[in-house]
Amino acid sequence: MASPIKALNTNHLTPHEAISDPLIRNALGIDTNNKTLMTSAFTPDAVQDMTALAFLDSHFGTTHGRDAIVSMASSTVGRMDTTHMLSNFRTSISDNGFTGTVTCYALAQHWRPGQGRSFAFESRFLMGNQYEGEVVRDESEGQGVWRLRKLVIRTMWTEGDFGVFDPASWG
Repeated sequence: MASPIKALNTNHLTPHEAISDPLIRNALGIDTNNKTLMTSAFTPDAVQDMTALAFLDSHFGTTHGRDAIVSMASSTVGRMDTTHMLSNFRTSISDNGFTGTVTCYALAQHWRPGQGRSFAFESRFLMGNQYEGEVVRDESEGQGVWRLRKLVIRTMWTEGDFGVFDPASWG
């Protein structure tokens, strides 16, 4: 279900919040399968590095380009019942004010589509991740919106059934 939340409205944010916002937009975009929100989080030439997740499945790797990143997310995890909770944000901003870094922890909960609200225990997969982002300030729309130029996802721990990611098991 697409979220009614507008993709970009960052003028009221502090610099720390604004630099953190691309990670938040991406997580909410995944949880609501909102391609506009996910797209707003990345630069056109963005890179997403998920090679640290290869221990789960060999198809995890590096994805180049915003369109490819959003397409991959919306066709897989975006279709699932998920909640990505982000915390412990740390940010830095360069002296020129146009580049920075952001890190945070993510607790990512995944269920097969339609099973997230079930009272009966269903298979699920939890991940404790660390996100590391390189961000740039995009002035093209006159708002000075921060976007991810690079996102590295590292898994610290997992719990549950990785099989929930298999579309063949979605019934």
